[in-house]
Amino acid sequence: MPHDDLYPSPDPAVQALIQRKAWQLARRPGLRRDREDLAQELWRRLLPRLVKFDPRRGRLPAFAQRVLNRLAASLVRERRAQKRDDRGNQPLEGTVPTAEGPAERAQTIPEDALRAHSGRQPRGDQEQADMRVDVAEAIARLPAELRPLAEQLMEHSLTEAARALGIPRTTLHSRIRAIRVCFERHGLRKYL
Repeated sequence: MPHDDLYPSPDPAVQALIQRKAWQLARRPGLRRDREDLAQELWRRLLPRLVKFDPRRGRLPAFAQRVLNRLAASLVRERRAQKRDDRGNQPLEGTVPTAEGPAERAQTIPEDALRAHSGRQPRGDQEQADMRVDVAEAIARLPAELRPLAEQLMEHSLTEAARALGIPRTTLHSRIRAIRVCFERHGLRKYL
């Protein structure tokens, strides 16, 4: 039974507005579901608000359009909130029981899960050794004003490096670009 029979409207223009808004919502990535279900949900939310319509202040379709826009925004916001729901997530700090006894939670995450999360594959021992040598040679060839920054960034974040060097972070961004150019020139693009 179509929703139009369930929720008759005093104005066919309101029915058309709901159908159009449901069609728009059904096309959104986070709300891809049956257009009729969305239309019914919009009707369900619109009906209690129709009692607030005052014909002296405007036309019903204009009122309904404004309310439907807000209802649609609420549906999208609710959908995004469901995605952000972190009740199933647990902090990495703290201990958990294991067969060997209590262990830090972060240490119990399987290596393949960490790789899948980051999208990276581990480098082999030989590749890591080659990378260390290549990077050390590239840093030695850097201009003197870039070398301290490159050395800092090997161990610290950009913010920590900026503090240690006494240079604003915004200034460091242009220097990092220069370091990248030097690394690429020395064939180290695969490490960037």
